[in-house]
Amino acid sequence: MLGCSTDDPISELPCVTVDTECDPQYVPTFDNFVVNTLTTKCAVPGGACHSTAGAQGDLPLEVADETDYDALHATLLEDAGRGARIIPSDPGCSLLVKRLEAEDHNAAMPPGAPLKQEERCAIIQWISAGAKR
Repeated sequence: MLGCSTDDPISELPCVTVDTECDPQYVPTFDNFVVNTLTTKCAVPGGACHSTAGAQGDLPLEVADETDYDALHATLLEDAGRGARIIPSDPGCSLLVKRLEAEDHNAAMPPGAPLKQEERCAIIQWISAGAKR
């Protein structure tokens, strides 16, 4: 789990300004977010920060199949104790987006290398549209 840390030195990140008129990498839906970002970059079994083994931030993101999507969606909408992970219609104040956009390497996700702007755009647009399941 290179780059994953159990320490979270930043308990409150400020809301960020986001561009919702950007060009997304994929159609901004929850299912596309899970398939294209979460399971391929954040929850790779045995190596990612949010695999079942890593579960950083008490957030395991591995899903066996689409039957797990409802539970994952509900988990993402919960308050993580550091702010709501996802606030429907408010990407700039959603913890997930604040972490994706963070410039401080101790707060930024994913660690090491940020997601491409187009991929972050898809996530931002999905949240901006209400973060629907």
